Amino acid sequence: EYLTKFNSNAELARHRLISFGIDSARIIATPGDRVKINRTLTSALAFRKWLRTSSIHVKGINIFSMGPHARRTWMTFDKLLDKKYNIGIISVPDLHANTENKVLKTIRETLGILYYRLILLPY
Repeated sequence: EYLTKFNSNAELARHRLISFGIDSARIIATPGDRVKINRTLTSALAFRKWLRTSSIHVKGINIFSMGPHARRTWMTFDKLLDKKYNIGIISVPDLHANTENKVLKTIRETLGILYYRLILLPY
């Protein structure tokens, strides 16, 4: 329902943060290409591209992520940004996951970390 008004999850997230009262001048959406897999990597690549072309001086970055996916998100951004920035990760709980689902998500994220570390992030 929300995505019908916005072109990307990044723009939706920006809108939500503004609705919570955060100054719109302090929030920049950097949407990546629409992909079915490797969305975290695609988001990090889009952000890196924005950093390289932006005139804004960035000292640090805080990233919001959900549950066990936060580790892979932090790892991906840290690797792609060449450890030049202080990167914080804010992991919010997945309120829709039950105990069985949480175990499966944790296993999936562990495999995802291995996949990213061995195959995707060496470049």
